[in-house]
Amino acid sequence: TIHDSSTGLHITDGSPLVDGLHVYDSYYGVNIAASGEGTFTNCLIHDNYYYGFYFTNSSAVQTTIANCTIDNNDWGIRVYTSGSGTKSLKLVNSIITNSGDYGVYSSGTGATTHAKYTNFWNNPDGNYGLTEGSGNKSTNPLFVSSSSYALQESSPMVDAGTSTNEPDHDILGIERPQDGDLLHDAEFDLGAYEFERVFPGISASPDQLTTTEGGGYTTVAIVLDSEPEADVYLDISTSDETEGTADPTLLGFNLTNWDVEQYIVLTGVDDDLDDGDKSYQLQIDPTGSVDLVYKVLSTVTVDATNGDDDETGLIFDYEA
Repeated sequence: TIHDSSTGLHITDGSPLVDGLHVYDSYYGVNIAASGEGTFTNCLIHDNYYYGFYFTNSSAVQTTIANCTIDNNDWGIRVYTSGSGTKSLKLVNSIITNSGDYGVYSSGTGATTHAKYTNFWNNPDGNYGLTEGSGNKSTNPLFVSSSSYALQESSPMVDAGTSTNEPDHDILGIERPQDGDLLHDAEFDLGAYEFERVFPGISASPDQLTTTEGGGYTTVAIVLDSEPEADVYLDISTSDETEGTADPTLLGFNLTNWDVEQYIVLTGVDDDLDDGDKSYQLQIDPTGSVDLVYKVLSTVTVDATNGDDDETGLIFDYEA
């Protein structure tokens, strides 16, 4: 991450692969000059005072920008080339939005700028000198918020991209592609973030629990896998209370704390039998929930073992 600089990244020679670059609050996000070129993937370039990307090449070069999000810069991309040879810029699976003026402005000798499967939205002066290919859009990308460029579930950027020469991960390392809209097979999203659908579920850790008859206990962390639409109540019990008990026996999750771990303590129960270690289960039952999705989920079970602490004493057989 680079911020508050004159230029986030300056390339004058070579052809680097730049993945996951984040530049904001700088004068220029990326400046590529002279004979510099490269491939940019999963980059987030936003809130820079002048250009998100600024190309001032004077030699024949070829640069690709794939799955990048370029938002709220004065100009999204400025191409101003000189000298001989073709200066090729290819945009694919990217998002260029909320610029102060142009989304893309391409001019100069030998400049060829081509975009496909790219979303241009809310750039007041539109684009200049851009050749548009298939799959381009002009719509609100529906970011999660003004400070998060991840995509909402309903974003039209989800599953809207092409698979040609695209990265196999996003800016967070999430695998690409995902079947984000559940309407097709897995397809690439536009922008730096791949929408990863998380299905309702309940997670407990650790996944193997141990207690002892001597009062040994295990603390278990429990959390929901996805945000519910209403309150979720989890009844906590064990399959055999002669081996282990849980406290507390009820947990509640809602829209504000669903992703915050809550804890229960599983404690072993003593007996006077030399019966060896015994297996039982922690049981997490969501059927008392108000949320209609969570209340129909099956009870989650976690395997537990209660360690025996009894030993058989010596037996003497006296003959009369």
